[in-house]
Amino acid sequence: MGSYNFFINPKNLNLQMARKAMSTQTFCDRAGITKQALSQFRTGENRAKPDTLGRIAQALDCEVGYLILNEE
Repeated sequence: MGSYNFFINPKNLNLQMARKAMSTQTFCDRAGITKQALSQFRTGENRAKPDTLGRIAQALDCEVGYLILNEE
């Protein structure tokens, strides 16, 4: 059984970064991702693996579900 990768909701990602007054570099360092990966998540060019999504949520001190883009 393969794992599912998730689109990140860019609006919620940006909002949470702003709430935490976190620079792009600080966020990327804390989440363990590159600026290029962040850009791809924001544009929907790439999906986050579950472990990456977990690190992003931890870096932003929010729930994983808050960051997942609901595909309706």
